[in-house]
Amino acid sequence: MLWSGFTASEDLLPRECQLPAARARRRSWRIRIHIAVLLVLYTGWVGFQVVASLFNTQRESKDAFARYLVWSFSTEGSKALQIAVLLVPRLLVQFLAFFTTASFLGWLLFFKEEPAEFRLKHFLQPEHYPMVDIFLPRYKEPWSLYGPVVQSALDINYPPEKLTVYVLDDGRSDPVKQDLQSLDRSAGSGLVYLQRPNGKGAKAANLNHARQYSSGEVILVLDADFISREDALEVVLPHLLDVDKEGGPGLGQIALVQTPQIFYNRNVLMVRFLDGLLKMTYDLWQPSLSGLGMSQCYGTGYVVQRAAIDSIGGWSTFTPIAEDVPTSMGLQAQGWKLKFLRTTIAEGQCPQTLAELYEQRLRWTAGNAQMLCYLRPFADRRLSVVGRISYTMANYGWCIGMLLWVLVSYVMIGWIVFQFLTKDTSISGVAVSLSQFISVTVTGMAFLLIPGVSLRHKLESMMSFMCYMPIFVVVTAATVAGKLRPGVPGLKLKQSSEAAGSAYFPPLACINIITVVAATGLYAVLVSPGPGLQHLAYNYVVCGSQIFFIWFCNWPAIFALVCVVFGITFKEIPPPIHPKAQPGLHVVVPIQDSCYENPLAIKASAGRKGRT
Repeated sequence: MLWSGFTASEDLLPRECQLPAARARRRSWRIRIHIAVLLVLYTGWVGFQVVASLFNTQRESKDAFARYLVWSFSTEGSKALQIAVLLVPRLLVQFLAFFTTASFLGWLLFFKEEPAEFRLKHFLQPEHYPMVDIFLPRYKEPWSLYGPVVQSALDINYPPEKLTVYVLDDGRSDPVKQDLQSLDRSAGSGLVYLQRPNGKGAKAANLNHARQYSSGEVILVLDADFISREDALEVVLPHLLDVDKEGGPGLGQIALVQTPQIFYNRNVLMVRFLDGLLKMTYDLWQPSLSGLGMSQCYGTGYVVQRAAIDSIGGWSTFTPIAEDVPTSMGLQAQGWKLKFLRTTIAEGQCPQTLAELYEQRLRWTAGNAQMLCYLRPFADRRLSVVGRISYTMANYGWCIGMLLWVLVSYVMIGWIVFQFLTKDTSISGVAVSLSQFISVTVTGMAFLLIPGVSLRHKLESMMSFMCYMPIFVVVTAATVAGKLRPGVPGLKLKQSSEAAGSAYFPPLACINIITVVAATGLYAVLVSPGPGLQHLAYNYVVCGSQIFFIWFCNWPAIFALVCVVFGITFKEIPPPIHPKAQPGLHVVVPIQDSCYENPLAIKASAGRKGRT
């Protein structure tokens, strides 16, 4: 079994690491086997449904559900009407549900757990540790949020002569240079202050600016709200090494190691409702990509080799919305490998209100749409076929969700058209509804049976995906209107620091409320029994379960509306205070002794790592 994912075998690892590597390998195979069984059962069910549907179309039946299927395929009435109104949309719903689930399950067959117990000291002596630069980009975050981030970076356990922290300050209206004087510098790590002359190019340009005036072999990137663990580098750097490299472990073809984004306010209700932990992504999707050496960068909590980032000319500036995934694509195109370590090295702050979460996900979804429609990973010849598929799948989730939502709604309207034009009222709306939702229901059951993630987190993930449907609507409309074309002024997007303090109930959430009210009214009408269904209780079960599902998925919007109506507010959780940053423990060092405003001064002293 390949430990590094590419070249090294377990017997080349230090003795302390062989047992953890074996445990991780066994867990990976358990999940793969579980996924394989689930995939076989799911595809078998789909095949059975196809055969059963074809069989049912060959004979008449008094059953309402069968009559509906027969009508869809038969020559009664207008054939063009049947195809346009019911048959094609219904088949598309079933195809999308099957394709999305089957492809996701198929990808999980490559799941690979990286051992969390590895430490850098097991592989290298301290004098051979790589030089590390820590980049802390800032936009408009207040010092109360950003200060603990800088302090935690300075206090990371690492040889101080091999560590430099870079404060990348893009907040020109509110610079933090003077605030740096209050930091505890007793750890001895270098500290460099950089401020660009302008803010063009957003975060990617800020990182590229710092790249010109730093020289570390490895770069750790943390967002302005992520407080790092003291052993962050000891935990993550071993996974950047090639163990079987000639001359001993060292930096090789592994360009980047991404870690999960975990939040210290993760127990806030709205964060939990809307999947602030992204458990499905970090516990299943990313480890599966890592098994193929093509994990994806998510913007914070990752280490990257300078040689790798230099080989592609720096962080991608294709779009100011997102620099992370396009950068990953560039590294993949150059033949570098990317890994994912399912171990937390830093904790950040997740938006706590529905409005802030909507702004964040609107920005993320817009970035996905830009990459899918304009960067076009599916047509990028620099990537392998597997790479094209992975980056396409990573960016089309919003599109699939939007299509399913539209098609299911369209078919329900089609049932009304069917009754109006054929004057056939013998088929209950429950049967029509069931014919659509049966595929989605079974797909949901397959989703809930996926191993490696708790049932609670799966339900939260499902809830968040459906609740964010208004965002998918807005992004789809903006894409069709050409407002997301890179370099063209269009959809107004806010950074996290700008969205902080937004109204508790965003206007977009009105779509959620309208959906709940309309669906509840529709199913209240459908619950009346038709001749094709003999038991009223059956109608109640079918419609009641679907109404419950719609209310469940839109519960965060309903909860936010209730909070606004009754004036309920929640206390914001402040960032944790690092022990060395508490009052009375400061070791004040004049900022000019260790920080530079003039990039030329830094460049001239590159041989001394930017220190005085």
